[in-house]
Amino acid sequence: RGWNEGGDVLRRAMSRARSALLTREWIRRQLYLKGRGYFSAQDCVYSPPEPLRFRELVGRGEYLRRLDDLYRARAEAFLTPVEVFRPWYSRAIGRYVLEQVEELGRTRQPLRIYEVGGGNGTNAKHILDFIKEAAPALYEQTSYTLIEISAEMAERQRQRVRDAHPGRCQVINRDFCEFDGPTESGDCFVIALEVLDNLPHDKLVRKAAVSDGGDVEPWWVYRPEASAQWFETVVESTPTETGDIADHRESLRPLQDPLARRAAELFLLEPKAQSASAQPAGSGAGKEKLSWGDRLGQWARSSLERTRAATEESAGTDKSVFVPSGAVRFLDVLAQHFPRHHLVAADFD
Repeated sequence: RGWNEGGDVLRRAMSRARSALLTREWIRRQLYLKGRGYFSAQDCVYSPPEPLRFRELVGRGEYLRRLDDLYRARAEAFLTPVEVFRPWYSRAIGRYVLEQVEELGRTRQPLRIYEVGGGNGTNAKHILDFIKEAAPALYEQTSYTLIEISAEMAERQRQRVRDAHPGRCQVINRDFCEFDGPTESGDCFVIALEVLDNLPHDKLVRKAAVSDGGDVEPWWVYRPEASAQWFETVVESTPTETGDIADHRESLRPLQDPLARRAAELFLLEPKAQSASAQPAGSGAGKEKLSWGDRLGQWARSSLERTRAATEESAGTDKSVFVPSGAVRFLDVLAQHFPRHHLVAADFD
């Protein structure tokens, strides 16, 4: 009896021990933990019973009032552009896909579409609707795969698309960032709507260092040779005897996580001269025309530098910054398992 009592005490003590998770791992649990995470504990993407009839709206004011009514109907849920502008938002994506297929000269070859985090399945349904109407022969060779981390959302997607497009769509209940399925070796389209802004970040801290006054480099520039100044943030949680969480607190440890370090190397870049990005692509004699991807990258860096400069903290204090480690992992999976992908990504403000 005494041994059993001691074992009970030990188990209770162990259950109350602090668990420490990297910030991105803690965020991921809050979003996706089965039965408790935001995306699994509630119906979090609102699909209005009827689409907005835009032709009946009298100007922008009435549109905003109708939109406000929709938000009030389900204040705890997302209302995405796919749902607000259905079916037109999805049909526009479908039109883009068909235009790209024709441009690639692959109208007689199977069309493979993958969608990450497909919400209620609304986007998949309306894209397939459009392809079926506009290119019925290609529709018969189309496969649409939804990759969804939430079991609840995955089931919703199956119900939404299965009857409308039997045999054309499958749903894989898996975290895309941990995708270990077979590599898609052919051309394919990968759609990620409202995904990148829902991927977890890591919080890094740079400890204050004594400066000789000559250092003009921004504090947030990460250099591997100076990584000893950088720390990763972990969230420590203390459970109660019933398993509920009593409190959370942050603590620091030397930056060692490989993914967080890679995100820092890619994201916390040395400022570059902005003269090239200030000019239109291809302007000036001898200037090489920049792709839209290059222009977008330059704009993003410029915006981030301006934002950081505007939020500089006082000298001599520890400074923190979030890095998109989840997005880095997303792109890794995209490159490794879908090497010939055409990415369609969008997030609303």
